[in-house]
Amino acid sequence: MNLFGYIHRYKRLILALTAMFMLLGIASWLTMARQEDPSFPYRTGTIRVVFPGVSAEQIEKLITEPLEEQLAEVEELRRVKSTSRDNVAIFVVELLDRIYDTDAAWDRVRRAMEKAEQDFPKGVVEYVLEDRRMDIPAAVISIVGTADILELAHQAEILKRQLLAVNGVSRIEIEGDPEKELRIDLDSAILSQLSINRDQVVVAIQAHNQIIPGGVVRIGDHALRVDTGSDLQQKSDVESIPIRLATGQYIPLSAIAHIAFVAREPSAAQTYHNGMRSVSLGIYAKRGQVDAIVFGEQIRQRIDAVRADYQPLEIVETFFQPDYVADRLEGLQFNLLGSILIIAITVIAALGWRNGLLVAGVLPVVAIIVLALYNLGGGVLHQIAVIGIVISLGILVDNAIVVVESIVQELQAGRSRREAVESAFEQMAFPLFTSTGTTVAAFIPLLLSKGGTGDFTRGIPVMIILSLLVSYVISVLVLPLVAERLVGIPKHDNQRWIKKISDKLIYISRYKAKLALLLVVGVMALTIMAFPLLKLQFFPQADRNQVVIDMALPGDSSLERMAEVSAEVEQKLLARDDVVGVMRSVGMSGFRFYYNLLATIDSTNSARLMVNTRDMAANQAVIDWITHDIQTALPEATIIAKRLGQGPPTPAPVELRLQSDDPSSLYQAADQVLAILNALPETTMIRSDKDSGLAELSVNIDKTIAQELGVRRDTGCC
Repeated sequence: MNLFGYIHRYKRLILALTAMFMLLGIASWLTMARQEDPSFPYRTGTIRVVFPGVSAEQIEKLITEPLEEQLAEVEELRRVKSTSRDNVAIFVVELLDRIYDTDAAWDRVRRAMEKAEQDFPKGVVEYVLEDRRMDIPAAVISIVGTADILELAHQAEILKRQLLAVNGVSRIEIEGDPEKELRIDLDSAILSQLSINRDQVVVAIQAHNQIIPGGVVRIGDHALRVDTGSDLQQKSDVESIPIRLATGQYIPLSAIAHIAFVAREPSAAQTYHNGMRSVSLGIYAKRGQVDAIVFGEQIRQRIDAVRADYQPLEIVETFFQPDYVADRLEGLQFNLLGSILIIAITVIAALGWRNGLLVAGVLPVVAIIVLALYNLGGGVLHQIAVIGIVISLGILVDNAIVVVESIVQELQAGRSRREAVESAFEQMAFPLFTSTGTTVAAFIPLLLSKGGTGDFTRGIPVMIILSLLVSYVISVLVLPLVAERLVGIPKHDNQRWIKKISDKLIYISRYKAKLALLLVVGVMALTIMAFPLLKLQFFPQADRNQVVIDMALPGDSSLERMAEVSAEVEQKLLARDDVVGVMRSVGMSGFRFYYNLLATIDSTNSARLMVNTRDMAANQAVIDWITHDIQTALPEATIIAKRLGQGPPTPAPVELRLQSDDPSSLYQAADQVLAILNALPETTMIRSDKDSGLAELSVNIDKTIAQELGVRRDTGCC
């Protein structure tokens, strides 16, 4: 028995397996994880070191250089970019493109940080690595409705605990929280009258804020834990701390001080929703495990269930990723169905309705089975994966056409249906395997490519290769079994117009070969000549009615000044008819609402505005208005407005980096480069990360005189 005999013998098993995979594919479509864009490996992280009261030069010498030396020993690192500023050092750390086990690489970075920390001076208050900066919140929810920012922060914490119960939530981050602190303002006049000094008050507070374990007391067969109540847990505990007077009597701390919860100073970063002060929650879903659309519905249901509990405060959606996922995948679904319909019409017109439907039926079968295999392999449904299926449709139908046409030719030669199918299988199985293999091989380099571009586009070769392989299996194993009963012999009249066209082309190629070759060369020449007229762009702009605006003031600007300037821009934006909403983050870049949006370094002189426009056409109008009108009206600010784009994150289309050990020469060269770039008519939105820094007051103490007077440098007293 030949190979096809075995296939025919187990045809019920083959058809049953095909049906099973189709059912699995349909179930995968309904249940698999969904997101708008592919996820990138965690190859980018930031290290933040805070050392209060230290200049940028000291930060570089004491913090930046020791840490850079240790990080240089980590072989997985591709690049380390450090920024030394007054009080803080920021490191942007990038792993090599070939690194996919990022957790192990970041562990080595942490070990290098621990070694560097041994050389740090005392006084470092923050030293943290963030290696999950690539995550995008599924939703950003803001609480507004009062000027009491502490109340907003308190309600945000309550809402956070309620939303953590939603299935699929990975974590929730809060931004715009003023970081509440308990402030004790002593009344100097009363202290003087009662002969109490501040040190006495501090000692009393410290004495009453100690955690002293009470232990466990056994009473028979039972145990009783003893709570000593030795630490301060509430505001009333602080108010009631006894302060000893010179007479030996005690008075509560509240009698000599005003005690209240206030926002931390200096002011923390701020967030605003359409001009109203807000506290925002970024809700992150479990990566690659959640259907974003269903997840969004669950988040909305939970918020609607508790919304009334927060009145008169409002809970508003600042950003909701599931809506974009639904719109994008819905559009791609129509594209997929439209492509199948167009191909079906084409093959029906060429092969006749009976054979055409037989060939066209392969398309949805292959697409559904590919989806099942993709889901079994842990794939996530996103726009790149669907695009890969759409691209593969025109390729995978070739195998089915060849098989059906081969069977038709055998039937026209007078063979029986069984003989025709068996002969077509023997003739076409290996040639189709070869042609499919060569096509698959063409996409292997794209599949094996590394880096951000390869990670973003990998869904295309994966889906195409899967489609080609499944198409071969279906066309060679399943299609002949079905065609044995359903294939028809087309009448000559039905293909008369096709035969006329093919005969004409054959005639031209045989008897007018020079003319045909000349026509082909001419078309190729015209195509090559027209190529320079095309605008080249590797990745297109994002189809979102959103604009991101980054603002920066000189380095010595306060957070309050940045809030004032950005609020002015925000109000002008809200006054435009083509703007429907603005989220403003002051002192930070805020939540990443798009996958390739770069986060800026948190600083008091920076702000970011996320602008929701009325439609796509309004994006460029807003950008032009910001670039020409607003930038001109605020010359002290650097304002960059841009649309969102596809592909790996990049700070700008062109990035120049200047290096020098001499700061003055570096600043001078940077000014020269900026002047040259600004003079070019083709350039726009030019900026640099050069920081003017803060003015410095130098205090030079005469050590000899200070020692004679008994004045110490650290305390100013004896």
